[in-house]
Amino acid sequence: RKHEVMKRIVSRMMNQTMSVAFWRWCEKRKKTTSTRDLMCHIVLRMANQSLSAALHRWAENAKALKAEWAEEVRKQAVMQRIVKRMLNAALAGAFSRWHDNVVEKKCVVAKSTQVLTHW
Repeated sequence: RKHEVMKRIVSRMMNQTMSVAFWRWCEKRKKTTSTRDLMCHIVLRMANQSLSAALHRWAENAKALKAEWAEEVRKQAVMQRIVKRMLNAALAGAFSRWHDNVVEKKCVVAKSTQVLTHW
């Protein structure tokens, strides 16, 4: 009977020791897991900040390129208007010289006719 009682006491002590050890292991595991989760969260936040910064830079560059493109289109339109004015001025000058030549020719013909009829 003493042997059975001693066996139970030793068994309970072993169970209690194993229970405490298991409990400590569980607590350590929770702490390690929570630390790992926290570290993962921090790393993800840093990665997201990096991605966010890259996306922000891309958006700013896209906006700058769009503005440059719009400015280039505006400059092209201005240059086309200038070239049209220059061509119109050259055409108007040529037309004016042609008109002057026609008027002068008519005057010469009229004077020549007048001279010939006067003789």
